[in-house]
Amino acid sequence: MYKHPTDLVTIETDGDVAILTMNEPNRRNPFSVHMRYALTEAFHHLFEEDKRSRAIVLTGAGGHFCAGGDISGMSATPTFLQQRTQIAVASDLVRLMCSGPKPIVAAVEGSCIGAGLSLACAADVAVVGRSAKLGCTFVKMGLIPDTGVMWTLTQRAGHGKARALMLSGAMFTPKQAVKDGILDEEVPDGEALAEAVAKAREFAKMPPSTLALLRGALVTGMNSYQEAMRVEASLAAFKGIAAGA
Repeated sequence: MYKHPTDLVTIETDGDVAILTMNEPNRRNPFSVHMRYALTEAFHHLFEEDKRSRAIVLTGAGGHFCAGGDISGMSATPTFLQQRTQIAVASDLVRLMCSGPKPIVAAVEGSCIGAGLSLACAADVAVVGRSAKLGCTFVKMGLIPDTGVMWTLTQRAGHGKARALMLSGAMFTPKQAVKDGILDEEVPDGEALAEAVAKAREFAKMPPSTLALLRGALVTGMNSYQEAMRVEASLAAFKGIAAGA
């Protein structure tokens, strides 16, 4: 089992599925500066070094996914440059998650708020427990939505719904999240991880080169019709190679 030196994240392997767990359950796995670095290192490990896994499940320990930004860390009033660095690390993490070669399934239970929702939206598929607490609440903290959520939430829910959620900062239910396309499937409490692993196993059956190419293409090809056509054309030559991988 992979274990980050800070113990903030762990990785367990279930066949060809890697389960990446945010591991600060006593604080509901906040998206602290240290957690950002730990997740980035873990995804780099899974994408670049781990040859066994072919799909990834992202979850949180202790019955919670991620309660959002670290409020205690925010009270320290970081300088402008420190804030820029923190945001850059979060942006790099989401960029890595969205464009890396292996598909990601989020298993969401309990708190999934602010940056926690950002992480769930960055996954290819997100499974959510029936009693989870969801919200894009940045504005209530006087913050601009970050961690890639302006793009990922818009891609999932559409411009109108994403705009309304970000401006209001309102909480919403798992049922509403699935209805609006924010997350993908609602399951009974305590079953999100098992269902996420099952979905990840289905991804793991697919040709890995095809999935890697497609995930990279979707980051750029979903922004406009013209860009989608350009990406399709540029990857056409890889079809035979990817199918046989």
